[in-house]
Order: sequence, then C-alpha cells, then structure tokens
Amino acid sequence: MQEGVLSDPNDIDETLTSPEGSPSAEAKSAPPTLAGRYVLGDRLGAGGAGAVYRAFDLELERQVAIKILLASATPRPPGHQVARLRREARANALLQHPNVVSIFDVGEDEALFIAMELVDGGSLLEWLREPRSREEVLRAFLGAGEGLLAAHRKGIIHRDFKPSNVLVGLDGRARVADFGLARALAGDSDEDLQVPGSPSRPSVLHDLTRTGALLGTPAYMAPEQFEGGSVDARADQYAYCLSLGEALVGEAAPRGVITADGWSQPDWDPRVWLRGAPVQPQLREAIARGLAKRPEDRLASLEPLLDALRRQLRRRRRLGRLALAMGTAALAGQALLWFASPAIPCRGFAAELEPVWSPSRRQTLAISRTAPGWSEVWRTLDQITESWLAARTQVCEATHRQGTQSEELLDVRMSCLGRWLNGLEVLLALIEERRIEASGRASEALLRLPGPASCREVELTAGPKQLVAEAEQEEVTRIQRKLDALEALYAAGLLEEGLGQARGLEARARTTEHRPTQAQVAGEIARFLQALDRSPEAKTAWSRASHLADAAGDDALRFRAAIALVDLDEPDPARESHVVERAQALALRRGGGPRQRMTLSAALSGWSFRRGDLVACGEYGEEAVALLEQTPGAPLFERLAVKEALAICLERLGARRRATAVLQAALEEARSELGPHHSRVGELQVQLSRALDFSGEQAAAEAEARRGLDTLLRSLGRSPRTARAYQALANAMFRKGDFEASVRFLLEARSIMAEVRGEASHEVGGLESSIGLSYSYLKRYEEADRYHRGAVEKLGGALGPRHPETGAAWGRLGANLSEKGDCDEAISHFRRAKDILTESHPHHARILDQIRGMGACMAQLGRWRELMPIVEDGLKLAKVRDEAPLYAALLDLLAAQTFAALGRTEKARARARAASDHLAGETGPREQRLIEEIAAWRRSSGLGRVEAGRPRTEEQPPRPSAPTAPR
Repeated sequence: MQEGVLSDPNDIDETLTSPEGSPSAEAKSAPPTLAGRYVLGDRLGAGGAGAVYRAFDLELERQVAIKILLASATPRPPGHQVARLRREARANALLQHPNVVSIFDVGEDEALFIAMELVDGGSLLEWLREPRSREEVLRAFLGAGEGLLAAHRKGIIHRDFKPSNVLVGLDGRARVADFGLARALAGDSDEDLQVPGSPSRPSVLHDLTRTGALLGTPAYMAPEQFEGGSVDARADQYAYCLSLGEALVGEAAPRGVITADGWSQPDWDPRVWLRGAPVQPQLREAIARGLAKRPEDRLASLEPLLDALRRQLRRRRRLGRLALAMGTAALAGQALLWFASPAIPCRGFAAELEPVWSPSRRQTLAISRTAPGWSEVWRTLDQITESWLAARTQVCEATHRQGTQSEELLDVRMSCLGRWLNGLEVLLALIEERRIEASGRASEALLRLPGPASCREVELTAGPKQLVAEAEQEEVTRIQRKLDALEALYAAGLLEEGLGQARGLEARARTTEHRPTQAQVAGEIARFLQALDRSPEAKTAWSRASHLADAAGDDALRFRAAIALVDLDEPDPARESHVVERAQALALRRGGGPRQRMTLSAALSGWSFRRGDLVACGEYGEEAVALLEQTPGAPLFERLAVKEALAICLERLGARRRATAVLQAALEEARSELGPHHSRVGELQVQLSRALDFSGEQAAAEAEARRGLDTLLRSLGRSPRTARAYQALANAMFRKGDFEASVRFLLEARSIMAEVRGEASHEVGGLESSIGLSYSYLKRYEEADRYHRGAVEKLGGALGPRHPETGAAWGRLGANLSEKGDCDEAISHFRRAKDILTESHPHHARILDQIRGMGACMAQLGRWRELMPIVEDGLKLAKVRDEAPLYAALLDLLAAQTFAALGRTEKARARARAASDHLAGETGPREQRLIEEIAAWRRSSGLGRVEAGRPRTEEQPPRPSAPTAPR
C-alpha cells in the first residue's frame, strides 16, 4: 500500500504557498520588476491569495521567490497591510531555522508582495501524492515539526499549518512557510480574538465565508479557532497532528461542516481512527493527544511528539540494520523484543521519577489541598515532570544514540537533572508539611526552580577540573545534596532558613579541599543575602564567591556573581562601573550567546534605572526582550520579569501606551500558562493598572487593581507585592476624587512595606510621597507636609539626591506648599525637581508636573513674563509626551491664562479651545470639574466666543491646579 495521504476534498486551499492553481487575471498581469529591485521570472504557482514567481534580487544578487498578493486577499488599507506584514517578517527573521522558509522583504508596488527564500521543489501535499516509504513520511514531518517548534519557542504562531503550507526541497528537507501571514493579512491578533458575533469583530466563522479570507483553512483548524477564542501554539499542534495522522493512516480524518448555526464538530475518537497508523503505540498516543478537542487536554508543546517521532525513526533504522545483518525477518522480530527491553540505555527514567512524583502522590496531595488554586499547582507539576522525562531522555540519547555529545558532558547534564529532581523532592516535602500554605507561593516556587530543560544547555566549565579526593567523596556528595535542598528553600521564599543552612554548609565545605564545592556554597550564601536585601553583606559574599569561582574554573558561577554585583551596584552617573565591565567581559567569555546577552541586558536595564538614565533603561530593556525571543526554553518566571521590567522603564519614560501593550502581552502569557488566579498574574494586573491609570483609562485601571489585589491577598497574604496592589488601588481612588479611600489604602501599603523592607527603604519613601499628596487634596496640609519631607529624606538616602524619584518627591513637597499659599518656597522646590528630572531625561514624564506647579504659583504671584518661557517649553515638551487628557488640558489652560495675561489674545483663545478639546467626552469627576473651570475662565476673560475682544490684562485669572497625579 502506498504510504501517503489521499487528496482531501475538504482542503479549501487558501494557502499562500500553493505550487499549483489557476492564476487570476490580476496575477497574470504582474509587472516584470518590483520596487526597482526584483526582476520577475517564471511563475511557480498560484492560489487563493496570489501568485508566486521566481525572481532575481538585483541588490543582493541572489535568486528569491516573490509572492504577489491579490487585492481581494487584503481587505484592509494597503498601508496597514504593509506595516503588519513587515512586523510579521521581522518576527520570522528571528527564526533562522533550516526547517522554516525565510522571509527577506515585504513591500508594495501596485500590489503587496513578499520576497522569500526560493525552495526548488513542491508542497508537502504534492510530495505525499507520490509513493513514499513510512520512514520518508516520518522524516518529512519531523523536519516540519522542528520548524514549527522553533517558531513556538520564539512566540510565533502559524495559525494555518497544513501540508500545502510546507515546502519540500529537492534535498528532501521540509520547510514550513507563511508563519503569521494569515493573521497579518486579516489584521488579526491575539488581542483581537473575541467570541463569535462580537460587535467589534466578526466571528471567525463569518470571516471564513468571505471571499479571500486568510484566517486559516477549515479542514485543519483547531476547534477553538472556529469558536473565536484565543489561539496559541496548541492550535498549530492540532493542525500538525491532523496532517501527520492523515499521512500515516492514508485517509482523511472526519471533519465538521459549516451550517447556518455555526461549525458542527464531529463526534469522533482520534485513537480509533489512528489504529490504522503503522507506528509505535507511543507515537499514536502522542498524535491523539494533539487532536484533543480542548486545548488544555493537548500536549504542553510539540516536543514530546517530536521525541516520539525520533524514537520511531531510530527504531526502524536499527531494526533494519539488524535484520540485514542476520538475514531474516524473524530475527528482525527478535531484535524488536531486544531493543524494547529496559536493559538498554535511555530507558526506564520514569522509575526515577516515581518516588518523587507519581499518580498516587498527586491524588494524596489533591485530597489534602482542595482550596482554589491548588489544581493549578498539580497541573504545573505534571508539566514540569513531563519536561524532566523529555530532557532526561534527550540528554541520554545525544550520547548513546546520536553521538553528538561527549560522555563527560553527558555526566554533567545528567547530574544537573538529578539535582533538579532532588530539589523538587524537598519542595514537595515542604508542601506536604504545610510549610507552604498558599497555592500561589507553591506555584511560584515551582516556577523559580531552574527548569529541567535548562540542564540540556549546561556546558563543561572552562578552566582546571578538580577531582574529588576519595576520602572526601561522601562528604562532598552530602553537601551537594544539601545544596539541592537550598534551591528548594530559595524557591519557596524560606530565605532566613536557607541562609542559616548555607552558612552551616560553608563550615563543612572548608573541611574539604574541593574548591568547586566551596565556590557553590559561597554563591548560595550570597544569593540568600541578596534576596534578603542585605546589600552590603551580599556584595562581599558575591565577591568572595567570584574569587572562589576563579580558582575552581567555574565560568557559570563567575557570570552569576558578576550579574549579581551589577544588580547590587549603586551607580554613579559621573563614572563607569567596573562591575559592569566585568559582567560584559564574562558574557563574551561564555560565548556571547542570546541567553548570556539577555541576562546582561536585563541587569543593565535595572542598573540604568537606578542610575536615573531612563533612556538606557528602556533601550537595554527592549534589547533584553528581543534576546528573550532567541532564548529557547527560558523559564516563564524569567520571561515575565524581563517584560515587566521593560514596562516599568517605559512607563517612567512616559511611553505609557507601549508599556501597556508590553504588560498586556505578559499578562496574557501568564494567564495562559499559570491560570487566572496565580500570584504572578496578580502582580502583572497591578503593574498594568498603573500603566492604564497614567494613560487616562481610570475605570480599567481600578478594575485591574482590584483584581490584582484580590489575587495577591488570597495567594500571598501580607507581602511587598500586596502592598504595591494597595498602592495601585489607592491611585485609582485618587483619580476618582476619593482621597479618604486613597489615604486608607496607602497607609495599609506603607504598614506592610515598613514591616518587610524597613522604615528607611525607598519603597516606604515613595508611599509617603503619595500619602502626602492625598492629604494635600484633603486640605490637611500639615500632615501632608510631614509625609512629603519624610519622603524626600528617605528617597534621597536610599536612591541618592539626584535620582528622579527624589526629584519627583521635591516637586510634590512644592505642590503642597503651593496649596498652603507659600509660593516662593514652592517655586524653588519645583525648579529643583525640574532640574533633577531633566538630568535623567530631557522628556521625563514628570517635568510637565513641575511646569504646571510653577505655573500655578507664578500665576498667583502675577509673574507672567517669567512664566512665559516656562510655558512655551512645556508646550514643546507636550508634543512629544503621551499625556492623559486631564494633564494635557491643565497645561493648555495654564498656557491660555499666560497668553491672555500678556495680551496675546489669539494664542490664548487657541490654547483654551485645545484645553476644552482634550476633555471632550471625558466623564470623570476631576475632568468635569476642570471642564467647568475652563468654561468659567473663558467667560470671565472674554474668551468664551471666537469674536470676544481682548481680555483685561490687569485682571488676574484663577490659579490653575497644582500637579495632580500621584506618580
């Protein structure tokens, strides 16, 4: 029987890469050149989206494939499509994988076009119509799966995987094409996906009925795509498994139909259908898992399925060679039994896992812990132990079956996986002993454990290797096992206990002569001290660990120490830091790979933030996020931390919409992998609330703050993160004008933070600054003054007198003095704040606060001519700021009053109109009060109508409000 797939009549070929088809008139009339660069040659094929041509790139002098898209395929404006396609092309350029078709360029020349890698061959759909051996089919799908998995690791989802979107070259290599292009052409995105019939976006089913729709091919769509739900990598997994299953079974799978009521999904059992696939049961089971109706029932990733494919291929090769050597098929059958026995390497690892995590232990824990959130913990445990088994098998096979890894490196990586399992065993004991009571803390602890996948990346240390003396072997082994337990204590947040145990190990390590063990213990002590915010001690400990790592030749610990010292450095803007230079040098020494550069960029982003250089903070943060996409297997906890840090930099720079977008993407990622009630989800909701608040979206900000606070209270109790949630909610109450509630939430946040961080911490200082601002609005000026001066002292002591946070605190003190009527002292504080903030960044978000504050006082004092250049600077700055409507209106009102006082009537009228325009459609109480204030001033100044005469300059307009944002 031919091992292939039958031509599928359900395959509505909307593909962008179909090698055949009848070109439309539009495709036939393609110009001979595009963009003055690409000379078109033969047409290679056409489909529902356009035609593909062989072409020559005059600039780079190479053959390429050009895809010209039909107008009917791009229902949105061309400019929108080009921008979106370019974004997809940039994402695809990160792949650089041998099993992915590379995209080189996207442009427009009468029609949209895409320049991509030229693959001589045809689609996998056509390739399968020829007689193929089972091994050939498996090898082709393995290549396509590896390309798909590489994309998933970089956060790229295909959304339209099918055999006709895979190209098979003459060399037999499969390459996946058209990543994200269906989404780009439709203008679709993860954030856009909604339920069917949503008024803001048609359902997927509706889109499928439109001519030229490119959201995917119904025959291979996962069920959730038809339902209009969010789509992730598991939708690609479904399409891949359906394609692979059909190729192996040799017949099309049952499919649903589009009816007037929607998509009718067939009731079928993939396992029954796959009985016709002549492969190992493990591979059939993996394919069936990938075809589960619900995404959460599918495999966590394609990796286990690809492992099963590799095992099937290796099995066939070995059996074939053995049968040939023995000369009979019967002996090949005996070989099958021999190779299946557990005596050979790379099998039986599940038995190692059994004592640590098994179905019976899972059931026991699930019965004892039934509170909300614990089911997510068990699900996370299932996923990471599955990852451990996959990593254990792959590391073993790299040496014993593939020959791509030395025995020495095998030992190092197997040891890493063994230590991880020891740490997990200790962590589970902490849960069983109820030393970890909250589900959020348990789930977070699991995430903080270095993932098993990271052991596949462990390299041999550079430098001298020191063997353990025979007499010390047992003691070194015991110390190492204790170090594994310390990993679990650190992950669980039991820091004081962990530090005590680490100090005990230090004394034991000194009794040995094994320098690597001494260095590792020193590193653990330093890590616990840093986590406990004991910075001076942590610096000393990390320096010692670094010196011991030099002696032991442990490059990994050297680099960890260097990054930690960057994190602990108190940067001086007037000099470069030697700790930064050492970290950069060690990153290069370790090969300068994406992971090292990402870790370094993230550290430098935080270092720049503390230095007050917000521009560098944002640049390093963007670089870290970009490198994260090139770092396969980066733990979720690390991915979220890098993105959140970038968002904080962006928010402080005033790029609030970008900050909001980064946080929303991180929040969606966290919800997808952790569920909606995880503490990390709560943290991101709090941070998102802050970004939304400063973007003027008060209702959304309050909702996110309340959700985040509720999640964190349930999962963490009183913690610094819960304090930040109270602060975010206080900010939202402030915006609503409920200053009593704002003070109440801020005082609760201060109480928690003082308890955890100490009275002199910068966190307490920041909260006192916000408390003072709320008291100012309650007209309780003496209490406000006390809190503002305390904030200046604490922030100056913790962060430095020229830090932007200290500068902002000076500005708030000035605002309170302004409200009390002490404008002379207030103006001096506003000027100091403006100078400090301008040093940090010439467009710092809070500079306009100081300008508005100075303006209020100078207006009260009638110092109009002195105010004029300050107002004009503010208007210039406002053009590059991302201000919320309220703050933009305040600045324009101040400008209108200044121009009016100096007799510049037309400019005053224009600024007054602009102030009113900013607030059009705003319904908040503070916005409504300002609308009334603007209208009253326009009436009193004679600027209420266009034809109004010149205002009387001797009349002093009302004093505009002082800075209003609790930033």
